[in-house]
This record gives sequence, C-alpha cells and structure tokens, in this order.
Amino acid sequence: MDNLKFKVYNNRKSTFITYNLDKTSDGWHISHIAMNGACEPSGQPLLHLNLSQDDISYPEQIDLYMEELWFDIDEGEIQQDIAQKKLQAIANWITLCEKNRPWS
Repeated sequence: MDNLKFKVYNNRKSTFITYNLDKTSDGWHISHIAMNGACEPSGQPLLHLNLSQDDISYPEQIDLYMEELWFDIDEGEIQQDIAQKKLQAIANWITLCEKNRPWS
C-alpha cells in the first residue's frame, strides 16, 4: 500500500507537516525532507526521529497503533481508504498532544 499521508500539526512552525508512508513487506518506508527510509511496523526508528526532529509532542503508545495498522494492511483486512483514515486518526492524536502541550 503506497502513498499514505500522515499529517500532524507543528507548534514551532505553526502549520501542519505531512509525512509520506508506504507499507513495505517488513515495515514502513517514511519520506520527509531529511529523514527518509525503512522502519519497523511500529514506525521505529524514523517516525520517532522525524517527530522529535520537528519538536512534535506525541503519545508514547503510537508504536502499538502503527504496528496494528501495519498488520491489518498486511493481512488484507483493510483497504487503502480505511488504512488512510486509521493512519490519519493516529496523526490526529499526535496533533492533539502537540496542540495541548503545557507550553511551546
């Protein structure tokens, strides 16, 4: 499954940032400005590195949801449109954390 978008808010830049994800046979390929490449089904390490580099607050449990989504896609349980909605739901959760951090 290719060309999934992961759009999160960034307080520092006062705008949304979009990461591109492609499901691979053994994880995700994440594309964003400087940090691109393969990572595990959980999104480790590049999803966390990208979020940290952009100074975005995120919930610790995103690994579990990223991995569950990857397995749902891998096992053919969901189609592209549902995968995109679930991925964006994870991104929306990150956005809530980012927008509600105690200070910038």
